[in-house]
Amino acid sequence: MAVATLEEALDKLVRGVTGKGAKYDAKHPTMVANFKAAFAKFGFSLGPVTSAAYERNTSGKGTTLERNAIDGAKRKWIPNYKAGLSV
Repeated sequence: MAVATLEEALDKLVRGVTGKGAKYDAKHPTMVANFKAAFAKFGFSLGPVTSAAYERNTSGKGTTLERNAIDGAKRKWIPNYKAGLSV
């Protein structure tokens, strides 16, 4: 459905992001496995330091990522959109 105003578009964007943090956290085990598998395709095996750093920096971050995306959108999306329309 089309939106009539930028505020409606922003609300739609926020609704689309809401709840994605939990989805991110639920997929975390798969993300870790995919990260390791990607390096394995090129013949690399990750060491314990890299593996631990990846897990530490991605585990449980869904809520933070969701909150930051929503806060950032509310502060910057409309001004950035309008700036992109400038000729």
